[in-house]
Amino acid sequence: MQRFRPARTIPSALTNHLLRTNFRLSCRSQKGSMLILTIFVLGLLSILLGFSIWFDRALLLQGLNGHAVESAALAAAVDLGKIIVNDPHYGFVALTDQPPTGKATVSQDGQEQPIQGINTILATARLQMLVAQESGNAELIALAEQDSIAANDAAHLLSKALDTALAGDINNPVYDCNGQAVNPLEDARRVYLNNLRSSFGLDPQLVSFRLSSGWLRSDSSSGISSGISLPLPLSLAQVSGGVTQNGDYKAYVNIPVGTHDFYFAGLGSQPQLVDAKNFVAPDGKRTSSVVRVDATLALKGSVQPGQNKFNPLAQAFSICASACAQPAVGTDFPAPGVLMLSFPNGYVPSIDCLSALMSDYDLRTTNAQLYRAQGGDYPYELNTSLAQENNNTPCSTSREFAKGFRDWMRTAHRQVRIDAALACLNLQFNRLPFDQSDTGSDELTAQDAISTPTNLFCFEFMPDGCIKATHRNRDIYQHELITDKQESSISSATVKSCLVMLSCHDYVNALGTINGGKHAGRALPPGRFSPADHRTSYDNPIAGVTQDITDNSQFANDTCLVLGEPVAQLQQPQQQQQQQLARFWQRDTRRCGGLAVSFQISSMQTN
Repeated sequence: MQRFRPARTIPSALTNHLLRTNFRLSCRSQKGSMLILTIFVLGLLSILLGFSIWFDRALLLQGLNGHAVESAALAAAVDLGKIIVNDPHYGFVALTDQPPTGKATVSQDGQEQPIQGINTILATARLQMLVAQESGNAELIALAEQDSIAANDAAHLLSKALDTALAGDINNPVYDCNGQAVNPLEDARRVYLNNLRSSFGLDPQLVSFRLSSGWLRSDSSSGISSGISLPLPLSLAQVSGGVTQNGDYKAYVNIPVGTHDFYFAGLGSQPQLVDAKNFVAPDGKRTSSVVRVDATLALKGSVQPGQNKFNPLAQAFSICASACAQPAVGTDFPAPGVLMLSFPNGYVPSIDCLSALMSDYDLRTTNAQLYRAQGGDYPYELNTSLAQENNNTPCSTSREFAKGFRDWMRTAHRQVRIDAALACLNLQFNRLPFDQSDTGSDELTAQDAISTPTNLFCFEFMPDGCIKATHRNRDIYQHELITDKQESSISSATVKSCLVMLSCHDYVNALGTINGGKHAGRALPPGRFSPADHRTSYDNPIAGVTQDITDNSQFANDTCLVLGEPVAQLQQPQQQQQQQLARFWQRDTRRCGGLAVSFQISSMQTN
C-alpha cells in the first residue's frame, strides 16, 4: 500500500508574478501586431492617396495634352497651306489658290504671279480631258493626256515639299509666297508648348513630338469635300453620286475620265480639325493634305526622354494624344484670256470651224514651222531673236492649233462650261458677220496675210463659263509682238484645193518663271481701245445660260485697260520703243486677262 504524498503547492507570490508576466507578454504581442497592421494600413492608404493624386494629375494632363495637340495640328495645317513650289509646267503651285501678291513670285518683268492650288490644276486637267473626249478630236485628247500627267507630276512635287517640311529638314527648307521659310514642325511645337504652360504646376515632360502627312478614309456617306465645284453641265461631267459632295468633287476618291485617274485633296472652308480615326498614310496616288500631330507627355520624374521605347513601366506613365487637321481652300484667281480669230482676206470656205483646223487630214499631215522668242520680246527688244524650234518629232499644223485652243481654255482654269467649249469648236465660220468691204485682194502676199489683220473675231469667257464671240473693227493688240519664250507657228497647206496660210501666236504656251520667260506666260495686254473698236457681239453667248450682259467686254470696263498710245512701231528709235514697251507691260493681265492666242487664216489662191 502506497504512501500518500500531498501535492506540492507553488507559493502564491510566485503565481501572481507568473500571471503578471504572461499578461504583459500577451499585451506586448497584441500591441506589436496592431502596430504592424497600423503601419501596413497607413502605407496602403498612402499609396492609394498618392495614386489617386497622380491619377487626377494624369487625367488633367491628358485633357491639356489633347487640347494642345489640336492647337498644334491647326497651326501646322495653316503652315501647309502657305508652302509653294515652282513647277516647270504650271508655275507656282500650293495646296490652296493664292492671289498674285507674293514678293517671291515676281517674274523678270517685276510682276507678282498668282499661285494655283493643286485642286484647281487637277480640275482644269480633268475639264480638258472631258472636252477632248466629248469632241472626239485626237489632237485634243493627246494634249489632255499630257496635261493629266503634268498635273500629277505637280501634285507629287508638292507632296514631296510638304513631307520635307513636316519632317523639319533644315537642309531642304520650304518657303511661302513672300520667300519666308515655313517650318510647320517648329511652329506646331511652339504652339503645343505654349498651350501646356497652363498645366497648373503639373510640370509635364515632353517625351516625343512628331508630324506626318496623309489623307482621310471616308467612312460615311457625307465624305470630305475638295472645295472644287463640278463642271457644267453635269450630264457631261462624268460623275456619279458617290463622288460628289454638295456640288463639289469629293476628296480622296478616284473620279476618272476614261482611263485617267483624278484624286482631289481635302480642303475645308477654313483650317479645321478632322477625324484622326480615318487618317491614312500617303499611298502615292492622293495628295496628302491632312497633317497629323502625335505627342507623348509624362509627369516630371516618372520617365526620362526616350525611355518609353524600352521601359514598359515608362509606357504606363506616358500620356499620348493625336489630332489631325486640314488647310482651308483658297479663292481661284483665273485671268481668262481672249482667243482672236482673224481672216485677213475674208472667209475661207475650205476651213469651216475651229474643229476642222484640228482634224483636217491635210493639216494633220502638214508640218508647221515652230518659232520661239529668245532673249526678250521679239522684235521690240535688243538682242532678241525668233529661233526656230528643232524638235525631234515634227509637229503638225493641226497639233499647233489644238495646242493653242487648249492653252486658251487653260487661262480660265476650271470655270469653262463643257458645252460652251464644244459649241465653240463646232461654230461654223460662215455664221460670223464677215465684213465684205475688208475682203482684200487675191494677190495678197504671205507676209501681208500674216501681218494685216481684218475681219477680227474675239472669243471671250463669260463669268458663268459661257463663251461670247465679238466682231471688232481692228486689232487692239500688238499681235506681231512675240513675247519671251512663247511660241509662234506658221504653215501653208492645200486644203480642199485651196492654198491656205495659217499662223498661230500662243502667248500662254509656257507658264511660270522657269520656262515662261520674262512675263511667266501672261497674256498680251491690249494697246489702245476706243468705243468704235467694239462692233457687235455674235448673237448670244455660244452656249449655256447667262444673264443679259450688254457691252461688258473686258476691253471696255476691266482694269487691265490703260488708255494711251499703242506699242511703238518698228521705225521708231530703239530707245523709245523700249520705254513704250515698258509702259505697255504695266497693263496688268494677271487678273483680267488679255490676248492669249491668235489664229490667222488666209486664202492665198483658189482653183
